[in-house]
Amino acid sequence: MLEEVTQKNVYRFIPAKAATIICRMKHDRGIELKDALLAFYRSPVYHMLETESTKLWHDSGEQIYDEYCFRGLVGKTFKTGPKRSILEPFAAQILVWRHQGMTVRAISSNLARLGCVTTAQNIWFFLQRHYGLYPCKNRKSES
Repeated sequence: MLEEVTQKNVYRFIPAKAATIICRMKHDRGIELKDALLAFYRSPVYHMLETESTKLWHDSGEQIYDEYCFRGLVGKTFKTGPKRSILEPFAAQILVWRHQGMTVRAISSNLARLGCVTTAQNIWFFLQRHYGLYPCKNRKSES
């Protein structure tokens, strides 16, 4: 009988998918293996892959690479330092919630339950700064 995938065992899917993604990054961008590894492991895609609730582990490495290159997330890193946003550790989850159609107010409430108290406006600005003008294609306006 197959074991149910949970947050505790989702790590079993990561190495094969990461290898595919990293090889594609190396080939497509012409960068060194070490640079591709660092870019991938620092990207929101990796954090989404290691989070079971995103169900990203279900896709193949090729699908993950194609999908997230299209959205501009593979290899994207965030700045560090004194002006680092408190939302950055939650970036992958925020993006998943937005793509599920959740409003920024609902995201703000969910983050508060996780110990990250912020406003809907801060979430919206964070999404715009990192993911473009309208972070979710199916929603053009937000109240």
